[in-house]
Amino acid sequence: MHSFYDLLNLYSGNNENEVLEYYASTIRVKIKELFPQNQADKTTIINGTIFVSKDDKAVEGYGAVFHRILKRFDDFGTLENIDYDFKSKLFETFLKESISKKNWGQYFTPLKVVRAIVNMVDLLPGMEVCDPACGVGKFLLEPICNDLHRFFLVEDGKLKPQIALHGFDKGFDKEEQKTIILAKANMLIYFSGMLREHPDLTKEFAELFNNTFLLQTNSILGTLARPETDKYDLILTNPPYVMSGSSNLKEEIGKQTELKQHYAINAMGIEGLFMEWIVRALKPGGKAFIVVPDGIMNRSNDKKLRDYILEQCVIDAVISLPLNTFFTTNKKTPVKIEGISTLERQRSPVFTYLCSEIGETRDVNRFDIDQNNLAVASDLFNMFKGAKAKFRTDDMRCKIVSIDDFYDGSHC
Repeated sequence: MHSFYDLLNLYSGNNENEVLEYYASTIRVKIKELFPQNQADKTTIINGTIFVSKDDKAVEGYGAVFHRILKRFDDFGTLENIDYDFKSKLFETFLKESISKKNWGQYFTPLKVVRAIVNMVDLLPGMEVCDPACGVGKFLLEPICNDLHRFFLVEDGKLKPQIALHGFDKGFDKEEQKTIILAKANMLIYFSGMLREHPDLTKEFAELFNNTFLLQTNSILGTLARPETDKYDLILTNPPYVMSGSSNLKEEIGKQTELKQHYAINAMGIEGLFMEWIVRALKPGGKAFIVVPDGIMNRSNDKKLRDYILEQCVIDAVISLPLNTFFTTNKKTPVKIEGISTLERQRSPVFTYLCSEIGETRDVNRFDIDQNNLAVASDLFNMFKGAKAKFRTDDMRCKIVSIDDFYDGSHC
């Protein structure tokens, strides 16, 4: 009585609005029962209010549209065995259609960029992994997608995570709140195979989704309102790149002694505050892969932030991405930072690479292309980190730079 095909068959003897009402009052309620919401932020995998209101009532007049959508899914066929990449692109297309164009840059890191960064990551069971500005969760989900059964065991009828994933994003209006809802829906796509294998564990998977992604609505600061120290083994993120409005955040930080001490660098922009959050949140020996605007590398007002990073961290790599890599923002640069337990001056060299293509067109269409310097950079970095002092390459885009150039400012 709760299945897709039974719902579709109801149209043969009832009008369309009656079927939508049945879906709202019975099937949707069952879905929420199977996947309970997080009591902390009141989100679950199904929070939309297009066809159904917040109090689970059918929205009058949408019965015919709902019927047409169900028929389109029926014509397409089962989604169970469709290629994962297709599911992921379908999800991105849906997200693009459902949010305003001006906010694409907030939600989207192109999948090819995510995967190139993930290729450089060494992920092990037992790790605490975080994205403090997670959007729809790709930086947390991509590293585990090909090894789910290693990181999430099912033993004795229980789901036993072997790794802890933490994704945070702030949300005040409906559009911002959509990120965490869609992150959970995205996680459902990644875990759909395991759910099919264990249909009796939906509530345990719901608890996993709720524990992974959390909406930060307690403060205008979002994630920045909860400073953490020495917490995470790995941080993967593309924090917001916004200059306007950062003064409001700093004003809020200035009202609280603990936050004022935590963000003592007073860096420019929201991305500067996130950089400080990230460095402090890393465990000694932890690693971070961060997408940042190139302004952090050369703005005179951010010298204090650069000095702080050099003091606290080992910089392993700086990879420059081409213009329009991101959907609605200018050039950004992924920076990999490795936390250290002492404040000794870095001696090891830095891997740098200049990319001109990322494997897809840098326009709204995002068509696949053969040229992909970023994939090459990712593979070369993996060779570099195994033997930094001895690494050599003929690739003209790659340069191994002395850390002294960063200390004296010639590469900042």
